[in-house]
Amino acid sequence: LSLDFDDFELVPAAEGVNPLPFAKFDEGTVSTATGGNWIYDWDDAPGTSFELVTPGHGGAGFAARVAGTFDPMSSSRLQANFKRDESPTDVRTYAGIRFWVRGDGLFQLQTIQPTISDWDNYSSETFPATPEWKQITIWFKDLKQAGWGVVTPLTLNALTGFLMNLAPTIGYPPRPPGGL
Repeated sequence: LSLDFDDFELVPAAEGVNPLPFAKFDEGTVSTATGGNWIYDWDDAPGTSFELVTPGHGGAGFAARVAGTFDPMSSSRLQANFKRDESPTDVRTYAGIRFWVRGDGLFQLQTIQPTISDWDNYSSETFPATPEWKQITIWFKDLKQAGWGVVTPLTLNALTGFLMNLAPTIGYPPRPPGGL
């Protein structure tokens, strides 16, 4: 697994309003424009690491990289908090989030909503990364709960952040013809 992320911005819901550059990493820091920070949890994936690497998207600055080896039971999360104290933030003036990604692996964005306590967070589809930088836009209206937890409305007026669930690209195992 090796995934690089860069140039996160919140996409405004209203026409004619500029996006909010949420995190660019170009200063070599993991701070967000809303006063929060990025954290990486590798307790479940000890063979992975998080670091800022250069160059980032566009050939300058930094990008956030998660890389390493996963076993089949590993999971990994790159989390962005809107505020350092993880208090809720109102993002109703935004329609989605846009960012650049490259690498080898899969990722899924999930919102962090304090009213959801069973980990059935609102999530995007799972995306594969490519070796070249690719821009991804995730619209909040397209996020869904997986359905295994308690159904809870999405509260864009009270989110504490979002996280990227990361996984290695998994191919189909080789099967002998008699195994069909």
